[in-house]
Amino acid sequence: MRRFMLRATNIVILAVFSAFLLDFAIMSTPSDKYSENSVYENVSENSDNQQNSSATSSSNQTNSQNKVDSSDFLNSLPQKNDLISGGNYVLSDAVYNIGNCVISICQPGDRNFFPENAKYNVEFILEDGSSVYQPYFTIWPRMGYIILADGVQRKILDSDGNEIKVADDHFLVFISERDSLGNPVFLDSNTGEYVILSPDGSLTASDYDEIRDDRGIDFDYPSYYGISDDDTCLVNYNGRAFGYTLTGPYAYNVPASYDKAFAFSEGFGCAYDSQNRLYFYNTDGRLRIGGLAVIMYGCGDDRGERSLGYYYFDEGLTRVTKRTYSRGELVSEYKTFIDREGNEFKTPADYNVYSYSDGMILLEKNGLYGYMTSRGKWIGKPNYVYARPFFEGLAVVGMSDGKKGMIDKDGNYVIPPVFDEITDCSGGVIAVYDSDIGWNILNKLQVQTTA
Repeated sequence: MRRFMLRATNIVILAVFSAFLLDFAIMSTPSDKYSENSVYENVSENSDNQQNSSATSSSNQTNSQNKVDSSDFLNSLPQKNDLISGGNYVLSDAVYNIGNCVISICQPGDRNFFPENAKYNVEFILEDGSSVYQPYFTIWPRMGYIILADGVQRKILDSDGNEIKVADDHFLVFISERDSLGNPVFLDSNTGEYVILSPDGSLTASDYDEIRDDRGIDFDYPSYYGISDDDTCLVNYNGRAFGYTLTGPYAYNVPASYDKAFAFSEGFGCAYDSQNRLYFYNTDGRLRIGGLAVIMYGCGDDRGERSLGYYYFDEGLTRVTKRTYSRGELVSEYKTFIDREGNEFKTPADYNVYSYSDGMILLEKNGLYGYMTSRGKWIGKPNYVYARPFFEGLAVVGMSDGKKGMIDKDGNYVIPPVFDEITDCSGGVIAVYDSDIGWNILNKLQVQTTA
């Protein structure tokens, strides 16, 4: 129950934080709270501090081979409306695959409200009364929607970048969660109800339950994240605790005695108890990894993007935390990977693991980043000065000249490094920014398949 209470608290904090981003009534005048120049100065300083000679050389080589600028690239993209109307493609948050997916550009009906700035500063008041400022994108794709907030106005846009108008008596806060049917969920702060937002602005009640529908992370995620890949192995929740109902050849019920149980992935379901100890059950209902014999732990209360990779097997690996205690005192703790036999998979000792998603390990060393596959193979050299986790098979990367691009799981550029800012792909939506041309909305489309 302690973790459920923490989870409820996190939802409240997230809702308040989202409301803070979307409604600036609690802020003083914009000039006190954000400044375009200070944001860009901060970003530039961070990038400069991370440069080294190898990164600079690689960056110059990459860009010297790059024959297009941001306008050229955008002009080369197919129009989303043309692809959709032809009946060949649909907007999708599926993992990007060459030959099956395409990046298209959208033409919003009204660009007048698109913010001119890439980022704005948000002030956070700490417990000691001091304040810190964090830069946030003015446009944020979220599960197929786009949240716009720049300190002057706020809007919710659809995947094309067009405004979704909601009745004035509702104020929606995006909570970065999905309900049991996979619908993105908003909290109507005026009524306290969880709702689903339709493209026409109408609202429908959602069955979202913050305990039952929790997938183990506290930020937006693709629809396939945390979904069982075995319909004979189902999570069982009795309103108090979790277990499993297995209906395969060896039908068996794992008693509902855990604080949380997650969906099966690659033959295993992971549950944790009140002490955050992990238990991995196979499809026969047998405890195969973890438990009291070999004690491992989950990510605990750190449930942001750096906890990606816990609780689910992904391309043969999952993340765990290992601790050593002596007389009840914590002696050592380290985070690692295990395979489906329970054996450790070791990453390079001089690199720090940032996250694990879509089978790709994001590693960092001395301010430089790189990606390694679940088989221990680097994709390209680890020389990015900026890198994001993989979402929907795509990751944002940046070189020392400050420009950003987006790569696929083979390390190939899907979007060349010619933009000042690029958001994560979320719900098939990507936002790109260049100081000369402003924001543009891209969509990841997948080939339409028929049943």
